Amino acid sequence: MLERLPTPIRTITRTLADWWSEVYVLSLANFFWLLLLIPIVTAPAATAALFTVGWQTARHEGSSVREFFAAFRAALLPSIPLGLLALLGTAFVGFDLYYYMMTLNGGVLRLDSLVTWTAVYLFVIWLQCLGFCWAHFAARPDVGFGGTLKNAAILTFRYSGHNLITSLFVLLLLGLSIVPILPIFVTFAISAVLMAESLLELAPELVGHRADWVTPEERIDTWK
Repeated sequence: MLERLPTPIRTITRTLADWWSEVYVLSLANFFWLLLLIPIVTAPAATAALFTVGWQTARHEGSSVREFFAAFRAALLPSIPLGLLALLGTAFVGFDLYYYMMTLNGGVLRLDSLVTWTAVYLFVIWLQCLGFCWAHFAARPDVGFGGTLKNAAILTFRYSGHNLITSLFVLLLLGLSIVPILPIFVTFAISAVLMAESLLELAPELVGHRADWVTPEERIDTWK
């Protein structure tokens, strides 16, 4: 029945089902991730670990808090380039979009302006690309920084419709967390599972099929 649904709806449905099956582990992983963001220097490895647990959940491989900390230790150094990209890139993109938005709006933040919503959408695209980067890093750490960034960019722009719907779903989760209806310590874990599910749906030739890994001979490192 799931196979008959549109890809983004199928992805969201599987995300919620898989998250619920591992809700205890994912909630703890989300909680420890939030704590490890505080020292800043541990944030990249913590993010990689959260996405690793999300990847294991989507693959139905079974996960645990122990797996979270094992992934955290393994990613301490390899995750640094991606962490710097996330920090500096988000600051640069955010500042630039805010500057041009305010300039074109005459120095006033207008919610009824097309410029404002265009800037918001561009920032969401950037965040979506980062989400694919972290999910890809968790699934294929052997590809390297350049290959991860290239594949994430292709996924972001090739599947814009899918990404728009899943982004709206994530924004809904964040809105429920702010209200609050959904606890904040589960929201980001759901997003990590969502990005893993998206990889499995959109790019099995990169990360493996849902049931089994593709063989090393069949697997590719980057798209052309």
